[in-house]
Amino acid sequence: VSLDVFKDYICYRLELTEFQKMISYCPICGKPVYFAERKRSLGKDYHPLCLKCYRCKRQLSPGQHAEYDEKPYCNNCYLQYFGPRGARRPTSRSTLGAAGSNVPVEKPSSP
Repeated sequence: VSLDVFKDYICYRLELTEFQKMISYCPICGKPVYFAERKRSLGKDYHPLCLKCYRCKRQLSPGQHAEYDEKPYCNNCYLQYFGPRGARRPTSRSTLGAAGSNVPVEKPSSP
């Protein structure tokens, strides 16, 4: 094998490697995401149809959502399931106080 052929082969392999670095993989479906179709959000590249809330399946805009356990969530679902205790839905109606508040109802004392 001549030196020129070897140099051409090495240059070809380097170019292929650089091209492969430009292709990222969607964290949802695992398929390649090409530059022209990508939606980049929170440091990851998604297919446009793959960038949706993990719970409610609502389409998400890049950067306008939260992430938990490496899965995207709309802000509403994120607050509901992972936010501070006050933002979560109660588990049952019996845990609610008067008129749906989170404050327990005191029973009036008998005279």
